Amino acid sequence: MTGCGNNKISIGLDAFPTTLDPQLEAHKPGASVFGFLFSGLLQYGKDGTLHPDVAEQFFFSESGRKLTFILCADRLWQDGSQVTSFDFSFAIERVLSPETGSTYAKTLFSIAGAEAFYNKTTTQIAGVSCPDKSTLVLNLDYTDETFLYAFAAPYLSPCNKAFFSAAGGAYGMTAAETLMNGPYFVYSRSETQIVLEKIESAEKTLPTAITFFISDSVSNSELASRLKSGKTAMAISAQELTVGSHTDTQEIDNSTWSVCFGVGENMATRDERLSLALAYGGLGELQQHNLVTNLMPAAYANFYISKPLPARAADNTVAKDFLNALITGYELTSLPKITLLVPDEDVARALSDQLMQVWQKNINVFVTREYYNREKILSMTKNGDYDIALIPVEYTQSTPAAFYRDFCMLFGASDLLSAQLDTIETYSDQDFTKAAEQILFDSRRIYPIKKGYIYVYSDSDLAHIYYNHRAGIVDIE
Repeated sequence: MTGCGNNKISIGLDAFPTTLDPQLEAHKPGASVFGFLFSGLLQYGKDGTLHPDVAEQFFFSESGRKLTFILCADRLWQDGSQVTSFDFSFAIERVLSPETGSTYAKTLFSIAGAEAFYNKTTTQIAGVSCPDKSTLVLNLDYTDETFLYAFAAPYLSPCNKAFFSAAGGAYGMTAAETLMNGPYFVYSRSETQIVLEKIESAEKTLPTAITFFISDSVSNSELASRLKSGKTAMAISAQELTVGSHTDTQEIDNSTWSVCFGVGENMATRDERLSLALAYGGLGELQQHNLVTNLMPAAYANFYISKPLPARAADNTVAKDFLNALITGYELTSLPKITLLVPDEDVARALSDQLMQVWQKNINVFVTREYYNREKILSMTKNGDYDIALIPVEYTQSTPAAFYRDFCMLFGASDLLSAQLDTIETYSDQDFTKAAEQILFDSRRIYPIKKGYIYVYSDSDLAHIYYNHRAGIVDIE
């Protein structure tokens, strides 16, 4: 049986980490590996609820403004030394240090003194204390019902200050260059695979070794064959494959294909009237047809949004009025050339075909398409100097606050949008998500039009290892 403790398994991922430093890498797709190498204070169960991990118990004060973790005394680093509360305190310090560059820093601002430390107006975080090596106490300036979830995320994995300092303030990519406290260590690594081996003290029923590879590095037929034969126990793929009855398949809507509009002064192709015309003349229709209105992918939005925003209105008459106003305003005889940037991928090409058809049919607008790889398009959109772009909005491992800020940078949002997000910084995750969606909805610069999917395939007998929906990674329970 898969995962019976005396076998070796293979898992296909969508990305590899570029470093084994969880405070740096934990928000990226390669974060799947970290759950096997590090253990945090808490962990997610397969049902998405929180369970103790290194912390044997945790509790809030009656006011909700003080959180205490009591650590297990028998949890060890892989060098045999004890994992202590000071290791988690240092991890918090690293996340909040501007030098680390963590996208999660602001998610910890509810801790007293955290923002001051981040802004370098103080050298210590007032709200973090360790009465002893088994107790971590966090005093909060305000309550946040989702604050606890941070302590099950890879970015708050413990960090041993003495080892980290001796390593020159950086982790490498091998076991010798990184001190870990999880059930596995890195046995070998190459460009095509990462091999983890189980430590002697780990749970006996865990696989003895795990080989990670990139699913896209093999053909769809080869990946399907590996899954059918049991050679691969689990894989994440953007493709829907035909697999055997012994393989479970999960379809996860982890991205949102969206149309973004660039910015520019005195340019007809960057004028808001054009975006409104294309919205009324096609985007609203696609939103209604595809039942998608929120930017945050549905797989994660379910944790934060109780109901979706309304779809944009579809009204060809209004769309044509905006086009006429645009042409008149710029004293044009016809619309100028409008360029749509499209990722050179099958899904994106098909979706751009739909856009062309609906705009031509409804309002007689023709758009020129330019195809580039996804990375090239994202580099082109960051400064806002483009007409229109079709991009996938991916949540990966981010928190709501980090997600919307990252996304605003992604499509070249104005300082005004960033300033508006600043005004809701202290909101709870749920309230922040609702408010941020409304801010971007009102900006008229970004229109979600279709859900994007990944497929997670796993052996039906696979134990302990599962796809963590909330974090968007392969995880271990």
